[in-house]
Amino acid sequence: MTEECTETELTHQQPHQRPRFRNYKRWWRVSLYIFLALGGQSAATLLGRLYYDSGGNSKWMATFVQTAGFPVLLPLFLYFPTTHDNSSNMSNDNFSETKPKLYTLVFLYIVFGLIVTANDLMYSYGLLYLPLTTYSLIGATQLVFNAVFSYFLNAQKFTAFIVNSIVLLSISVSLLAINGESNDPMGHSSKEKHMYMFGFISTLVASATFALHHCLVQVFFCFFYH
Repeated sequence: MTEECTETELTHQQPHQRPRFRNYKRWWRVSLYIFLALGGQSAATLLGRLYYDSGGNSKWMATFVQTAGFPVLLPLFLYFPTTHDNSSNMSNDNFSETKPKLYTLVFLYIVFGLIVTANDLMYSYGLLYLPLTTYSLIGATQLVFNAVFSYFLNAQKFTAFIVNSIVLLSISVSLLAINGESNDPMGHSSKEKHMYMFGFISTLVASATFALHHCLVQVFFCFFYH
């Protein structure tokens, strides 16, 4: 009797343990991705600033190296192939009908590639003309634009944390813009002020473009591969 009870308890516990294990695995992967994103972004910013401080002046070279590491992702793409849920309501025939044509994919990749190129070029100008701390703070506004574009394009709801981040980052960037216009130290020429404002605007537009790019990628590919 006791053996039967223990077997039934184990069978009842296994379905509950599997989703919990999957949640742990999922959050471990999310934590790893966050660490890699923050570490890679910080290292790239410091190396870009070091490039300009060491005498480098090529904005195109600084633009190219921002995405030159994509071949590293190819082995991971081949090792973790894309899988589709067999339990979905869409059959394989319907999936093949909604799968985009080759010329459509080529067009989307070209457009997204041009957006990324323009975005990286604006980031290069911003890193050249702005101090590192100012550049980093303005670059963080990508989170604000990401939340706004996700709300309108991806039906992502606002939360208290998102609203708090938007308000704080918006105030910080506004103070930076006012400080750049009114509290410049003596001896700065009008050309240097114009370069500062150009770097400020370039970084801000690049942050907005980067967030819009992510949202558009999700919209188009979720539409084709849903």
